[in-house]
Amino acid sequence: MTEALIDTAAALPYEALSGDLDAAIELERLALSSMHARHEAGRRLGDVMLLLSTAHYLRGSADSATHYGLAAVEVFRGIGDDARAGHAQCAIAYNMKRRDLNAAFDLMRRGISTLRRADARWDLAGDYNKFGVLHEMAGALDSAHHYYRRSYELKLEVGDSLTVPFSMNCLGTVEHMRGDFISAEQWFTRALNMRARRGDAFGVAEEMLYFGELYEAWGRADQAIAAYEDALFRTEQVGYPRGRQQACDRLSVLYEQAGRLPEALASARSAARLKDSLLEAERARAVLDLEQRYRVSEKDRDLLTARAQAQRRRLIAWATGIGALLVLAIGALWLQRRQSRLRTERDAAVIAEREQGLKAVFDATEKERARLARDLHDGIGQQLGGLKHRLEHLRGAHADARLDASIAIVDETAIEVRGLAHQLMPRSLSRLGLLPAMQDLVHRTFEGSPVKAAFDHVGIDDELPTDAATGIYRIAQELISNVLRHAHATTIDVQLLRNKGHLVLLVQDDGVGIPEKLAAEGLGMRSMADRARALGGTFAIERTGERGTLATVRIPLHREPDDDHTRAAGR
Repeated sequence: MTEALIDTAAALPYEALSGDLDAAIELERLALSSMHARHEAGRRLGDVMLLLSTAHYLRGSADSATHYGLAAVEVFRGIGDDARAGHAQCAIAYNMKRRDLNAAFDLMRRGISTLRRADARWDLAGDYNKFGVLHEMAGALDSAHHYYRRSYELKLEVGDSLTVPFSMNCLGTVEHMRGDFISAEQWFTRALNMRARRGDAFGVAEEMLYFGELYEAWGRADQAIAAYEDALFRTEQVGYPRGRQQACDRLSVLYEQAGRLPEALASARSAARLKDSLLEAERARAVLDLEQRYRVSEKDRDLLTARAQAQRRRLIAWATGIGALLVLAIGALWLQRRQSRLRTERDAAVIAEREQGLKAVFDATEKERARLARDLHDGIGQQLGGLKHRLEHLRGAHADARLDASIAIVDETAIEVRGLAHQLMPRSLSRLGLLPAMQDLVHRTFEGSPVKAAFDHVGIDDELPTDAATGIYRIAQELISNVLRHAHATTIDVQLLRNKGHLVLLVQDDGVGIPEKLAAEGLGMRSMADRARALGGTFAIERTGERGTLATVRIPLHREPDDDHTRAAGR
């Protein structure tokens, strides 16, 4: 049963994955947990991680998508499968395109280069298409069309009929952006027919959104409305909330232009409910405008149908009463919001003062660490060196086995002192920057141990604030120490990436997992959470399946560093 589950998860088709994201993620996690329990490695493990990355991307979980994508790359590299490693790099680049387009281009080029060297034509056929999307987002339509065309032709050569509609849609989109609506319609129609023949319900729903955008830009409002209405029905059937929100959003505009105000209002409200965050101010004003115009039209119709003065007076009396109630309600709401805002401001001030205190404590601790490291190195270290020199001088004058033993003790003590000084303030962190310090930490901690350790990074290509670099290093030091002492793990993955203005640290192991009480009340956990909070960030730790732990640290990089601090190079 377990073997069949793993085989199914590793070969899950895209239609099944996108058709029910929650079920797909649960299936892949079960398979991943089973493989970890059996210590299984190989292509199936990488395929499951890559599918998890795609599913999290479709659901909007960017950090998880990047984490599983990088893990898949490491698995494929470990088994020497360059083609799958290159394909996984391209998938990560595609998933991060909206957060950091430049980093996505860099990672995509590396993945495409790897696929070309491996002559992986099947994977190249799909990843050329993704490369075209990046060029389209950058406004380079000619380059986008070039890669879309290469993808389309290569898919036909290798017989990849499943993804041919994706290339057709991309070519149609470029023609749409160029203003050649007839060519765009032809490409979209061919893609729709292929998807319908395959029974791809998700793809057909997505196709109707392409037609809606095309007809709306073309000026064919009735056809655009029909396409969006069809897309709304189909996206609801296949559980595609992002597509439903897009259809509702555009229908509210088209209905309003057509004078169908009640339907416009209903569509706008549906779009608002589907958004996973607060509506933008412009959208909120549009919804309010629709509501006001709808009320005015209802009131005008009531006034026109009124036949008696008494009815008219009753209507005015009701309107006056409602207006008074609205004034009272608005006044009460304003007072409540004002009190809430004052409470929020007080709470924010208390939190800011507490976090500033935490930051001061951590800054003082780091300064004291640096002072102790200097004292150990320059004081005790120098004295031990002088003592060793004198003992060696005595040994030259009077050969004695006891002197040899004393010199050995002095050497061992000097090594321990240097080790303590390095632990208190690593020279690689202060002189070379965060990345060399992290690499040295992982290598030095697990060198000679049975634990298989890996460190990877993405997007760390410029300087980082000293407080952020130091904070991340100290948290990583504590997490790695916990894994070494308590986890009984066989593998540990440490990843550092830059994600939409944040520095993100991911530490995952396949050990025994962390007890809930320790995760909530442990002194070390509270210390790491406090350090992250003092930098304006967050710290979270969770179990991954039956075995293993995943710790995530996110620290914003928009803060300016202190004037009296240097910046730690993120080389």
